[in-house]
Amino acid sequence: MDFSSYIMKWKEENVEVIYSAAPSPYVQELVRQLVRYGFWPKMIFAQMTFFLEDLAGIGNTLGDGICSPFFWTKEYPDPSRELAETYMRAFNKYYVPDLGVSYSGLQVIKDALERAGSLDRDAINKAFSETDLMTVEGRVKFDQKTHVSKWPTVVIQWRAYGSYGWTIEVVYSPYPYIKTTAPFLFPLPPPRK
Repeated sequence: MDFSSYIMKWKEENVEVIYSAAPSPYVQELVRQLVRYGFWPKMIFAQMTFFLEDLAGIGNTLGDGICSPFFWTKEYPDPSRELAETYMRAFNKYYVPDLGVSYSGLQVIKDALERAGSLDRDAINKAFSETDLMTVEGRVKFDQKTHVSKWPTVVIQWRAYGSYGWTIEVVYSPYPYIKTTAPFLFPLPPPRK
């Protein structure tokens, strides 16, 4: 993957913010090439950097301050913190956002089955449609037309510190029940080699 033509154009145009929805290997290579070509934006927003390995794959601390939208962190409603800490103790690795999403799904299924009162398909379907439940991911309430429940999304920044080498910091949350954990790091610190 050669991003040099893009990078040279960004330098020429004084681009300050890069937003990427590319998979992590592309983001990793892009960040390395930004350093190689001497261009460092004020902000990198990489939508697909969900896992610690995504940042570690960039090398060094080059991912420090990269932003991403997140749909679950240990700062979400209880028992999110306990869930994340139990995972980290059990597997000796940093927690993953899928953990909360999966747990939330199980909370919804358990709640619907209990309210259905039987394994009858229609009763279960009706129970799901009437779901209004606070989960580790936030409130789940399905829209009657789309059958979708929107979950709260926050903005995080990966920070190059902590016992696992990286930490997720919530830097923006419009939800009173999900607190920010650090100030927004802007502009990005210059790359450390």
